[in-house]
Amino acid sequence: MPLSEKQGVGSSILPLATMKLYIKKFITRPKLFIKNLMNLKKKNFSSSKYWEKRYRNLDNSGSGSYGELGEFKNTILNDFVKKNNIKSVIDLGFGDGNLLKNSNYKLYYGFEVSEFAIEKNKNYFKNDLYKKFFHIKELKEKKADLSISIDVLYHLVEDKVFEKHLEDLFRSATRFVIIYSSNFDSIYEEGSHVFHRKFTNLVEKNFDNFNLDKIVENPYPDLSSAKFYLYRNIKTP
Repeated sequence: MPLSEKQGVGSSILPLATMKLYIKKFITRPKLFIKNLMNLKKKNFSSSKYWEKRYRNLDNSGSGSYGELGEFKNTILNDFVKKNNIKSVIDLGFGDGNLLKNSNYKLYYGFEVSEFAIEKNKNYFKNDLYKKFFHIKELKEKKADLSISIDVLYHLVEDKVFEKHLEDLFRSATRFVIIYSSNFDSIYEEGSHVFHRKFTNLVEKNFDNFNLDKIVENPYPDLSSAKFYLYRNIKTP
């Protein structure tokens, strides 16, 4: 579900009574106040429903999968795969599949939340026996040399979905993990499908068998605040 966006859109004003309750309860603890306020705003948003509806309306994954950004991402990914002799790739959130059209993967397993996107890519790549597409629920214990998450993290509004994505990403990788995402904390705007978080500290805390080997800067910062974060499994030769 790649989409290179710096900010979310849309906002609304909470009822006065609700605001007074939150202020009274959390005014002495501002960080907790902000966290609970964002949780209240995110309560009724579903990332999976958003992307299913978006793809069914024949919309694409966004500008980040096309043009200069798309070419940049494919160059980094293809060079990495070649240099490190990657034989298998797990992609969590392949979206409309446009990036995949110019990829050089030997064996590819793509996982998505959108049934429409899955069927679309199965049909497009039906003659390619080395590309397989599944619903994210089918990931289970699947593993590959490299697991990738491209423009996905900041589109996972719900905390539990975000945390599960990171767990799946690092559990499924035997050698490397590549993340292309923003890496800063933002305040969620109600109704938006974008929510930025600083994820590197969470990876360091929860997946200590992976080291952050390299950060590749995005040459188009005016188009996207995301960068490449390349992780290596230190327990795998």
